[in-house]
Amino acid sequence: MQQLLTVSIALLFLPFLALSQMQVAPENSKVRFEISNFRVNTVEGTFSGMKGTVNFPDNRPEMGEIAVCLEAASINTDNETRDRHLRGEDYFYTEKYPEICFRSSEILKSELGYVARGTLSMRGVEKRVEIPFSYSGNILRASFTVNRKDYNIGQGTGSFTMGEEVELSIYCQLQTAP
Repeated sequence: MQQLLTVSIALLFLPFLALSQMQVAPENSKVRFEISNFRVNTVEGTFSGMKGTVNFPDNRPEMGEIAVCLEAASINTDNETRDRHLRGEDYFYTEKYPEICFRSSEILKSELGYVARGTLSMRGVEKRVEIPFSYSGNILRASFTVNRKDYNIGQGTGSFTMGEEVELSIYCQLQTAP
């Protein structure tokens, strides 16, 4: 009887103790971006090669953590000449800075879902950012804007040639960690 009571109490509190550690499913996850080009066009592209973990218990977002990186060299704008240029020293300098990473320090509930506060690292620069996101059915979706110059990307490129604000959309499918 004592064992049954102990097991019952443990089962009662198990949902509050368990963190669901999930891994990014790289083949189904990517970051899309848009940036103005000569103020009349928009260049669109993607980054892939996303990897990392998300610990996000459904009822306790304040206990959550996100640690995700993607391969900077995976940039794809459907123009190989431009992509090679973007991988070079003037822009992402992927030889020296192969990853773009985000690590949360705090996750808060918001009106529209959640907000992850943390550090975005790109091209050797770390900046605190807030990323609003939704999470449902092992899918994490987020949209936010960064200023490329904050990360020393394309410093020699004027804002007429290439906009400073970059719109990012993240689609991240998660799977149970082994």
